[in-house]
Amino acid sequence: MALFYESGVARHVLRAVLTIFAVHVGDCKLKGAHQWTASSGGPIRSSPTVLDGVVFYGSDDGFLYAVKSSWGTNLWKYDTDGPVVSSPSVADGVVYVGSDSRSMHAVNAQTGLLVWKFAVPSRIRSSPAVDENSVYFGCEDDFVYSLDVKTGTERWRYKTEGDVHGSPAISTGSAVYIGSSDGFLYALSKSNGNKIWKTSPGDAVASTPTLDNGVLFAGCSVQNGGQLHAVDELTGKRLWFTRSDGWITGAAVVDDNFVYFGDHSGVVYCVYKDNGQVKWKFGTKGPVEGSLLLVDHVLYVPSKDSVFYALDATNGNVQWEYKTGGPVAASAATANGAFFVGSQDGRLYALQAVSAGRERDEL
Repeated sequence: MALFYESGVARHVLRAVLTIFAVHVGDCKLKGAHQWTASSGGPIRSSPTVLDGVVFYGSDDGFLYAVKSSWGTNLWKYDTDGPVVSSPSVADGVVYVGSDSRSMHAVNAQTGLLVWKFAVPSRIRSSPAVDENSVYFGCEDDFVYSLDVKTGTERWRYKTEGDVHGSPAISTGSAVYIGSSDGFLYALSKSNGNKIWKTSPGDAVASTPTLDNGVLFAGCSVQNGGQLHAVDELTGKRLWFTRSDGWITGAAVVDDNFVYFGDHSGVVYCVYKDNGQVKWKFGTKGPVEGSLLLVDHVLYVPSKDSVFYALDATNGNVQWEYKTGGPVAASAATANGAFFVGSQDGRLYALQAVSAGRERDEL
């Protein structure tokens, strides 16, 4: 069910007060502007998605929300009938999101009305990946699913031997990649779900693999910590791995020379792309469960210490940080210089870093 809001009228309290925080980075003083806050009825553990001036996010209250990126005004909300930990994906005017109600939902991005729904036996914590033909996702029933993107009809399913919490990575070729709590990383055929290869990085693979120039970077949990593995996309052969102090559940991000990731011990790592050797580490005060975000040599980090960090990607130094009212478990989204951050205090925050003396930009 979609609930609507009259244009320009907020049915919840929007905190449009400008909150300022500032730090020095070299000779440049930066400040961050807290633009607005939108409230939901439960903790937010779902990463937001932003497209065409609209931010989509889920909440433990069971709703999928659509709000204006400029001021956080509610456009609509859709009731999935269960907590939403899966992060929404948007393609061709449709929002796809999984729910603890044991369903994958396709919702019209403009109206919030249901397009189709597909029922599964267990909770969906995996975030869907979408291409021109299919919606791919994992489920706690141990299966990976492919559905027709237009109708929601099942195209195929593949059984692993454990819960599938991680999200798929889609190649430009014929494969989709996904990990399972059975300890394996799988390469499956897009067309029929047949296994191309599987490899075992650790005890459980809950992170979304990151694909870059023929190499997959996938985090996992092992006894007494975690590991990040670099794997050949075509063969599944391990190229290198590096250890971490905690489990790795968020996706890694990469640039030309480095790979960045966080772990459940609260540490953020920068490692060399060609061999996994550590360049620098930064410690937060809570688990880093979500994926990092890299924009213009700045690394954005969600932490369950309730802080959203902006780090210099070259050395890990803090450029600025913002403390929310609860743990930040999921990754942020960005558009037009703004960062949209969900918190387990039930609020979605819009933040913007600007030079000292500069006023807020229209998002």
